[in-house]
Amino acid sequence: MSGATCKNALTPSKIPLPGAGWAMNPYYGCTHRCIYCYVPMVIHYEDPTRPWGTFAEEKRGFHELLLEQAPRKRDRRPVFVSSSCDPYQPLEKRAGLTRRCLELLIHEGYPISILTKNPLVTRDMDLLVKNNVEVGLTVTTDDEQMRALFEPGAPPIGQRLAALAALKKKGIKAYAFVGPMLPMNPEKLAERLIRLTSRVALDNMHHRPVVRAFYQRHGLLRFLSREYEERVHGVFARYFDLETD
Repeated sequence: MSGATCKNALTPSKIPLPGAGWAMNPYYGCTHRCIYCYVPMVIHYEDPTRPWGTFAEEKRGFHELLLEQAPRKRDRRPVFVSSSCDPYQPLEKRAGLTRRCLELLIHEGYPISILTKNPLVTRDMDLLVKNNVEVGLTVTTDDEQMRALFEPGAPPIGQRLAALAALKKKGIKAYAFVGPMLPMNPEKLAERLIRLTSRVALDNMHHRPVVRAFYQRHGLLRFLSREYEERVHGVFARYFDLETD
């Protein structure tokens, strides 16, 4: 399959985060290879020739569809970018599809909230700072070994924290999304994040069988316990006014 098609550029969002009214997903697939990714289950993806996490591609005609649909929407609810792909995965550096879509949404007066794991978002700070766009950086752990185990294709944690620092320096509204809560030292991560943002959203791990099996295989089942989740919540609540799912 080369270049997935779509019927709607803006769809109602079910993401339980502030700034999530419409969802916009300009890419199909993702190369982060996060073992906990829920997207293939939601879209019922089954293709053994192209395992999920090994490919990403532009949706055919996506910008043209957005150009047609965005002006017609009477409801200017915030647009969440993105719910089933990372809008700043490596392909965006070459394709620039996310940036072109942001320019269009800004022109049409939509509030925008971005969530990404990628420091490439700082490329577009010229757009973000002028138009009051909110940006979330997903930071799931303070432990780089855990990041490499669970998110082998995603940028290192240090790069994400550096992106948060750059956004803060520019005065752009930014927060950290600690979701899912991977194995970590929550005190260390909270102390690092408090210097970069005043907002944190937390999300628990969803215990699908494949995820639980991965944790068990690596001797990490204790990090799927209610006690661990409560500890992380308790630590972050001492530092931040939490937004939780």
